Amino acid sequence: VYEASLFPSLLFAGIFLIRLRQSEKVSPAVRQRSLWTWSVALLMSLVAIAIAAYFIVNPVNPANRSSFAEGMFKMIGNPQALVALAVAIGLSLGFVTRRLVWCWISIAPIGFLFVLMVTGRGPIWLSDSFQARGLSLFLLPLLLVLALIVSRVENMVPRVLPMVLCAYLFFAASYEIASLPRWAAYLNDFRQELASNEGLVPLASTDIGSGWGQWAWTNPTISVLLQSPCVRTIVQNDPSVTWQPFDPSQRLVLQDYVAYGPALHPIDPMARLCD
Repeated sequence: VYEASLFPSLLFAGIFLIRLRQSEKVSPAVRQRSLWTWSVALLMSLVAIAIAAYFIVNPVNPANRSSFAEGMFKMIGNPQALVALAVAIGLSLGFVTRRLVWCWISIAPIGFLFVLMVTGRGPIWLSDSFQARGLSLFLLPLLLVLALIVSRVENMVPRVLPMVLCAYLFFAASYEIASLPRWAAYLNDFRQELASNEGLVPLASTDIGSGWGQWAWTNPTISVLLQSPCVRTIVQNDPSVTWQPFDPSQRLVLQDYVAYGPALHPIDPMARLCD
C-alpha cells in the first residue's frame, strides 16, 4: 500500500463531496443516479484515506516508518521535479493574473531541462521513480487548481499555453529517451557481475555499488530476472539496508519460473535445481 495515496484521496474526496452537494440541483430524472455515483466515489476515497493513514502509522516494516516522511520531500531536490513544479506554478500564475508574461517565463525551466539533457547531468536514479510519489503532495494540487481555472475561463485560455505544455512534455520525454543507453549500460555491467560470480555476492564487492542505476530495492530482484531461467548469482545488499522485497539469504523467489544453481540451492532445498 502506498501511503502517498492519502493526499490525492483527500483531494478527490473534496471534489466528490462538492459534486454530491451539487446533485441536489440537477433534474429529478438524473438526481438519483448522480447521488449514487458521487456517494460511492466519496466512500471509496474515504476508504483509501483510512487505509493510507493506517499504514503511515503502522507500516509493514516498523523500521521503515520514517522513510515515508523522508521520501515525500526527497523528490523536491530532483531537477526534473523542480522543473515540473516551476512550469505548473508559472502557468497557474499566468491564468490567475491573466498575464502572458508568466506563461513565457515558464519556458525558462524547460530550457534548464534541455541543458540537463544535452549535458547528461541530473539523471533520474532508480530510487527517484519511487520517491516521485511525493509529487502527489506538491504537484497534484497545483494541477488541480490549474484545471479549475481552465474550466472557468475556457474562452480565455491563451494560445501560448498549449505551446508551453507541448514543449515541456517533449523535452521531458526526450530526456527519458536519452537516458535509455545509460540504463542499458548499467544492465550490461550488472550482467557481467553476475556472470563473473556465483552464489550470494555482497554489493560492496562489486563495481555496481555506486552506479547510476543503483538502488538496494532492486538488486536481488534484478539478479533473478537477468538470469532466467537458471539463477546462479544474486547480488546481496549491505546489512544496513532496512527494507527490500526479499532477503536472498533467507528465501528464494519466483520458483515457479526459475531454477537455482548449486551455490544458491542450499538456501531453499525445495527450489528447482539447474546444472
